[in-house]
Amino acid sequence: FPSHDTVENPGFRQPFIVAQPQGASLLVGESVTLSVQALAPGLNILANSSFEVGTEGWTANGGQIQTLSGGYASENSLQLPANGGYRRLRYAQDLAMEAGVPYLAIALGRGGYPTSNSSFDLWIGLLGGDTQMAYQELPRTERNVGGFSWSEVRTLATSSTGVLRNLNLLHFSPFGEGSQVVDLVQWRRCGTEGLTYQWKKDGVDIPGATSAQLAFSQLQTSQSGSYQVVVRNSYGSVTSIAVVS
Repeated sequence: FPSHDTVENPGFRQPFIVAQPQGASLLVGESVTLSVQALAPGLNILANSSFEVGTEGWTANGGQIQTLSGGYASENSLQLPANGGYRRLRYAQDLAMEAGVPYLAIALGRGGYPTSNSSFDLWIGLLGGDTQMAYQELPRTERNVGGFSWSEVRTLATSSTGVLRNLNLLHFSPFGEGSQVVDLVQWRRCGTEGLTYQWKKDGVDIPGATSAQLAFSQLQTSQSGSYQVVVRNSYGSVTSIAVVS
């Protein structure tokens, strides 16, 4: 499919944390290592992510899909209706996943979410379960763009073997009719390339503490404080939670 997208902006390439530093407290005399696991999204793999060429490259299972004006960052968005159950929007091409490599699925949704009667989720793989896949739902971000409230939904998926899988957006409306407006559906290979780390104690940079780990050998009283790490790449940064000693 031809690519005709407007999704390669810095906001989608910023690093994100998948495993925060662990430990509620550090005790004097302990030897311990704090660590963080972060990833950086690569280029968007999907074509027509912003539906600027209509529904090309996308199929529906239940209900009719149609483009609407008033997209998140472009002219168009896509409406996915539901009537008392699930409706599925599927990317028409299966996606190749390398073994052990994390991939990030992203979509922006508005209309019918979030409410108690409606949900919008990404699903990667075989509907009904996929034993080869490991999933991690990342925190959702609410954004107000163009007078609409958008929810950015992100799912991290990793396969234990090299596979071909499909990407689905599921909308559920158990009571009556409902519809979900979606935009900027993305699929990005993730890695650690280009990431830098800076650990801080009480908000001040620790000289030389520039890796994903921070090791303490017999922690001293003078080292007590609040520790966190800032992970950066050329597109932005993310700060971990604090671990207090």
